[in-house]
Amino acid sequence: RRLMATAAAAGAGRVSVFPAAEVARLPTRWVVFSDLHVRQDSLPHCLELLRTVAAEARGSEAGVICLGDFWHAGAVLSTRQLNAVLGEMETWADLRVLMIPGNHDQAMRGNPDP
Repeated sequence: RRLMATAAAAGAGRVSVFPAAEVARLPTRWVVFSDLHVRQDSLPHCLELLRTVAAEARGSEAGVICLGDFWHAGAVLSTRQLNAVLGEMETWADLRVLMIPGNHDQAMRGNPDP
């Protein structure tokens, strides 16, 4: 099943990214955050912020959008940081989440700084 449709297939000059049935299930509200910059010294604060975002989304029946720079240095991820964040986000299974990578989220060979 294709998710992208051409403007002609969508009709009347509009482009449909999702099938109509899928669009009907998307949240009408979103909790939006960006520039979390997870790193070792900010990990406790970042985990608390993720809990707050999830609670706000659940409380308002909203989805979650991260506008990028989730990680501080995408090329080098600490196993401790990664496991802690993944453990926290496992609790997000009931939420609709869209994550857009930022320049700090890019894996760059040989260059840990964006």
